Amino acid sequence: MRYALTIRGRVQNTGYIDFIEKSANVKRLKGYVFNDMDGTVKMVCEGAAEKIDNFIDDISLHEDEIFVEDIQKSEVDDAFPIPVKFSRVETDELKDIGRKLDKGVDAIKSVKKDTIFLKI
Repeated sequence: MRYALTIRGRVQNTGYIDFIEKSANVKRLKGYVFNDMDGTVKMVCEGAAEKIDNFIDDISLHEDEIFVEDIQKSEVDDAFPIPVKFSRVETDELKDIGRKLDKGVDAIKSVKKDTIFLKI
């Protein structure tokens, strides 16, 4: 079976796509995943229906950084090819890369000034 999934929540810029990619490959699913410009994560995955349902359970995270509010699943036609190994599709635009860099700079600035760094 082949399904399209749309995942809503705090799912971008959290390492969630890495988690999805690893989980899908452990389950030996075919397909791809990407961050959409609307803030969702979208994917197409293929495998036995029970395996897909278990996969959805695995990726329904509610953690500090990642919070999945909703996963919509719909069956799709298998007329178009998908990769044998589950992988990500890079969709970052220059604006998105800049936003990610800004987030990294903010994280660096949040390190306490009295933190001691050891030189090795």
